[in-house]
Amino acid sequence: MIRLDSISKTLSKGSPNETKIFRELNLDILKNDFIILVGSNGSGKSTLLNLLAGTMFPDNGKIFFDENDVTRIRDYKRSKWIARIFQNPNAGTAPELSILENFRLASLRTKSKGLSIGTGDKFKSHVREKVSFLNLGLENKLNMVMGNLSGGQRQALTLLMAIMDETKLLLLDEPIAALDPPTSELILKLASKVIQDYDLTAVLVTHQIKDVIGFGNRVIQLKEGQIIRDFKKNAEHELNMKDIYEWFGE
Repeated sequence: MIRLDSISKTLSKGSPNETKIFRELNLDILKNDFIILVGSNGSGKSTLLNLLAGTMFPDNGKIFFDENDVTRIRDYKRSKWIARIFQNPNAGTAPELSILENFRLASLRTKSKGLSIGTGDKFKSHVREKVSFLNLGLENKLNMVMGNLSGGQRQALTLLMAIMDETKLLLLDEPIAALDPPTSELILKLASKVIQDYDLTAVLVTHQIKDVIGFGNRVIQLKEGQIIRDFKKNAEHELNMKDIYEWFGE
C-alpha cells in the first residue's frame, strides 16, 4: 500500500541546528497494518508521520501510495485519503462551533473549492448515525458547542471526523498524551474499532509501553533515524512487558 524508498531527510539544513534524521530509510506499510511506532525523542517518529502526511518532503528518495508516486504531493491534496489525529484534542476541532458544524467542516475538507454542504436533515441524520458509533450519547447532542465537551469526547469525535470521506491511512500522533488513563484506554479501544470496522491502515505513535502490547499487529522501533526492530505480532509470539523494557533499555 505505502512504500518509502531510500528516504533521506535533514532538518534545519545549513544551520547550527542541522540534524540528519533519515539516511536511506526503506519501509513498506501493508494494507490493514496497524503499526505501533516507538522510539526515544529525536528518533524520527514525528518526521516519519510528517513525510507520510505530506507536511514535509524528503531530501532524497520516493514515497509511493498504491503504486502512485506521491513524494511531492502536498498535505491538503493527500487529505482525501490520509487523516491525522494530534496530541491536543483541541487541534482537530473548532471549539466555538457545534458538533454538527464541526462535522460539516470535516466533510468539506476534501471537497472542491466553493462547494458547500449544508447541515440539513439528511446530513444531520448521517452525522447522528456516525456519532452513535461512539456509544457516548452524543448523537442526541449535535447542537452542543464543541468547546463544552471533555478532551476525551473531542478526541473521540475527531476520530470520526477524520474518516468522513475516503480515508485509507490514519496517522495517530500520540492522541492520548493529554488525556487521563481511563480516557486514554477508551480512545485507543475506539481507535482500534474504527480502524477495523472502516478497513483502515494506521500508524500510532506512543510512548506508553502498555499500548505497544495491547494494540496493533506490528511494532516498529526507530533509533537515530533507523528501523532497528520491525516486529509482526502473531498468536505464536506475543510481546510482553519484559520484551519492551529491554528494547528501551538498549
